[in-house]
Amino acid sequence: MEKFLNPKSIFKSLTSFAEVKVSGPDACDFLQRQLTSDVDKLETGKFQLSSRLDRAGRIHSFFYLSNLGDSYSLFMENDLQQTVFDELNKFLIMEDVELTLGTEAHLMYFGLALLKEENKKEKQAFGNFVNLPAVISKAEITSELVTEEEMRSLHLITAWPSLEYTIDLNTLINDCRLNELAVSYQKGCFLGQETIAKIETRRGAAKYPCWVSSSLEFENDFELEGDKYTGSQSVKYHHKFYKLISLPRKHRINGKEYNELTVYTISPFAGLDHLVFAENLYHDAITIFHQGSSRVALEMIESVIILNPYFADAYEVKGAILGQQDKFQEAIDVMDNLLEVDADSVMAHTNKSLYLMKLGKIEEAEEEKSLATVASFKKFGDEAKFKKELEAKKQQELADLERREGMFHQVLEIDPEDDIANFGLADIFFKREDFDNALEKVEVVLKIKPKYSQAYLLKGKILEAFKEYRPAIDIYLKGIEVASAQGELMPANEMQARVNSIKNIL
Repeated sequence: MEKFLNPKSIFKSLTSFAEVKVSGPDACDFLQRQLTSDVDKLETGKFQLSSRLDRAGRIHSFFYLSNLGDSYSLFMENDLQQTVFDELNKFLIMEDVELTLGTEAHLMYFGLALLKEENKKEKQAFGNFVNLPAVISKAEITSELVTEEEMRSLHLITAWPSLEYTIDLNTLINDCRLNELAVSYQKGCFLGQETIAKIETRRGAAKYPCWVSSSLEFENDFELEGDKYTGSQSVKYHHKFYKLISLPRKHRINGKEYNELTVYTISPFAGLDHLVFAENLYHDAITIFHQGSSRVALEMIESVIILNPYFADAYEVKGAILGQQDKFQEAIDVMDNLLEVDADSVMAHTNKSLYLMKLGKIEEAEEEKSLATVASFKKFGDEAKFKKELEAKKQQELADLERREGMFHQVLEIDPEDDIANFGLADIFFKREDFDNALEKVEVVLKIKPKYSQAYLLKGKILEAFKEYRPAIDIYLKGIEVASAQGELMPANEMQARVNSIKNIL
């Protein structure tokens, strides 16, 4: 799996894609009404996953929608081409739109190297595929071989939509990753929208793809709190094994541990947002570097810089690795790159001074040392300005807290058991670090409303402030149980994250 993070490589999907062309003055408006994605916001030269639903919100078909500027193309697995064409054609009434079956096969190319400017070509649609940058092209592109096993593993580690590996037609779109990759709940109406919107805004999908990880190879069957699962075949990534499995709400808590197993609700491989992906990859590179694998760490850091050319810390780490390898001139060049990103970087000048000293360039090293001092003074000045702005913001927040506190007291004079007002006061006391009164009020809330999940979260934070870590864990675990049973996964996930954080310090 790690080979797909090589910043110098482009890969080719084993699946070829058929095309349905959509042209005419009304093409955009027509597709906007028929498909789940927001066609209006799709930029020229880009593609996005989209789908067609039936009236019950079940998947009729899915495809990659590409904006070619003067027309649109839908790229789908070959078996769906005629189905998609016929379905859209049924709904053509008065629109000035022409549908055409494409006759040429298109291929999906993907990899971090596609982010490099020299690899970007005109008349190619850019987007994401298996969480990596991708292009759809009918022209052959020089690329590396991907095996069937690797392709399956990529789909399983990302839950990426594929008829062969991860999706069945005629299932609710809420139950698969198309729900987050191909649906816009803010655009106008489309077939099946009412049904899936109700599910999304209430409790979400009853089951949804997640990953269960283990440090050891999985048995075919495993249990989570007595519930038995099988899931997909396991995939090895970064020394762990992962199974893709649809989990009910009560188990969809990111980072929740079950003996030797851990649940992840976010794909461990890459990410849809390149900046988030870069951040995660950066931390993985740091870990691998500390484990002694400088070569692999350097390759990963280069990938980080491709994903986010403005990630200053990545340049600093890259320079440090090169310096450790006695490649001092290369390290100096990287520090110059860092200064292009952050002209006031103290570490860039400091490290340049060190590396120049190693090369025997004493005068240049002294000059860089002086520049580091100047940058340091400027940084302290900026920090002082920032602290002043922060203090002004804090005073504004305190004034707002006083206004809200008065409002909550007025409510409690009318109804002393109003859960919202009591919780509001508990939150205000917590922010003022008046933890005794905060705890008293949050206890009132939980007595009035035992299923108030946010109150469990707040009580846990208060107990953490008292350094009562084990009682805090107990409250969080109870809160997770309450929140997940009600489909309130945001507070449940935050509480689980705090549990994991506490365990790291105990």
